Order: sequence, then structure tokens, then C-alpha cells
Amino acid sequence: MNKPLRVLIVEDSENDALLLLRELRRGGYDPIHLRVFTAEAMAAALDKQEWDIVFSDYVMPAFSGLKALGITQQKNPELPFLVVSGQIGEDEAVTAMKAGAQDYIMKGNLKRLVPAVERELADAVVRKLARDADELLHKTSERLKLVTDTIQDVFWIMSPEGKDIIYLSPAFDSLWGFPRENAYASRQAMLDGVHPADRQRLEGLAQKRARGQQYEEEYRIVRPDGSVRWVRDRGYPVHDNKGRLASITGVTTDITELQAVNRALMTLTRCNEALVRCATEEDLLQAICHAVIEAGGYRMCWVGYVDESKQKAVKPMSWAGHEEGYLSTLSIDLPDRKMGRGPTGVAM
Repeated sequence: MNKPLRVLIVEDSENDALLLLRELRRGGYDPIHLRVFTAEAMAAALDKQEWDIVFSDYVMPAFSGLKALGITQQKNPELPFLVVSGQIGEDEAVTAMKAGAQDYIMKGNLKRLVPAVERELADAVVRKLARDADELLHKTSERLKLVTDTIQDVFWIMSPEGKDIIYLSPAFDSLWGFPRENAYASRQAMLDGVHPADRQRLEGLAQKRARGQQYEEEYRIVRPDGSVRWVRDRGYPVHDNKGRLASITGVTTDITELQAVNRALMTLTRCNEALVRCATEEDLLQAICHAVIEAGGYRMCWVGYVDESKQKAVKPMSWAGHEEGYLSTLSIDLPDRKMGRGPTGVAM
């Protein structure tokens, strides 16, 4: 069953609004929506009922995304606001983000829409935690438990100095690969799970927590089974009624798949650039191998051609990374062997 989502769409094109709604339904949501395209209609819609999120075009004949953002901030500053536009450049996107928009999505690439919605809905919960921590703990504990028990992100609360863990949501067990009880007993268990190459970089987070600063950081964790996951960690300070730092609350999101997609896109971009830049086939193959290593994050890459002999041998033509004589020890060809065809033969 799809999750209900109250969506206010600021868009002059009905067709574009329908495409947006279709993408939300594909992502598992059941949008309860209203489309407006004037300042008056938007203000009335915000006054009439509660909304979960606002999507706004940036350029419209009688309205604009920045004006829509201003009305949203005046009526409900905590309401997530995403720009969804086909006519927004880098400068306009930066302006919108500085003005308070949480994200911008290009109409030609709506695949980012649902992940952005999930992120902003989770962040909205965290901001509410930070603003009304005492009230939430006492008056809405059951509602919070329902949210944190079912969402895949890890919600957490730490002591002001960051030494003690006050709360971890159930999603921690599956993300980190060991029970929350271990982390409650010793926070060192969490620190030991951070990839060795990222630990020193995370030392700066402790200083930000001590100063009561909001922060966001991406790093890797190594689970007990040896698998590596990328996470995005966001922390928010919570102050008591005297302005003193009472705790740090935040959310940790698994971004492993997003990192893989970004690496693939970066690798593809580098390869396309090589096609334009390289003058010879040899230079092109070498550039592609380096792109796979540097942008894709692989240890070694090689390209081989099949000769026209009866043996159909595969001759390495170019490579990069930790080859260390590996290719010279191989006898690679296409025909099936006694033990079956090898991975190179299958690929070719």
C-alpha cells in the first residue's frame, strides 16, 4: 500500500505536474495534491490545510519559485520546499538554496525526486526533534517510535560532549551489522566500525558537536562481515530553555547505492571526454582505463582485443591501476576449458 503524501505543487503546466505525480506514485507514495500557480492561491492553500512538502517551478508567467519560497517561509518555515524546474541554471540554483530551498530537481531527471523527498521528510522529523525535543519525548513518544521503527535511516541522540549514546533507532542494527546494545555499552564499538581511512577526518565532528554546531559528513563503515557501506551523517544541536547545549540529535543515511551511481556517472563522463580529447586509439584506451580507476574506484582495469588466430587469444592492449605483472601471468582466450569458460571469455 502506497504511503499518503500531502503535496502542494506550484506549477503553471498541468502536464509537468502530472509527470511529477506519476514519479511519486512510482516511488511508493499516494500523493494528495493541489496545483496552484499564483501567490494568492498558494497563500490560501497554505492557510487552508497542512502539507508535507512543496514542489515549485522556478520560472512561471505570473509567479516565481523565489516568491513561492518566500510565502512558504512566512506561512510555515519548517515545510520542506523543493524546486522542480526545467529552466534553472547553476547561479539560480545556488540563489534558491541560499534563500532556503532544500534541493532542486531538473524536470528532465526526475529519478532524483523520490530520494530527495525521503531525505527531506526525514530531515523534517529531525528538525522537529531538535526544536521540541522535550515535548516530543513526553507527549509524542509513540508517534516518534512508529517513525523511527519503520524508516530505514538511523535516528540517534547523543550527550552534548558526544561521549554517551542516549538513543539509537532500530535501523542501526541492519546498517552497522551489530546490535544497538553493543553501541550503548561502549561508543567505541561504533568508532571501531568506521573505515580506518575516514577516522581521522571524523575527529573534527567531535569539535563541532562540542561547539553546538550543525554538521553533515559522509564516510564509510566496515561491518563485521567485511562489507563496506557509505553513510551520510547529519547532526543538529538541541538547547534547553536556558540556551545551554542539552544534546545532539541526528540521522544517518545509507548512501552506498547513491555513491555507486555517482561513480558510474563520473566514469562515463570521463570516458566521453576521452573520446573527444584523444587523438589515437592507444591514448583512448589508456584514458578509459585511468577513468575506471580514478573515477570508478576500482583497483585495476585493462582492455584486451581478441586476435584472429584459431586459439582466439585475448591480448591486453592497455591497463591502469595495481597490475603488478598480473596480466603477464595469464593465458587468456575465448574457447571453453575443461573447467568451463573464464570470466574474460564470458565478458568477451
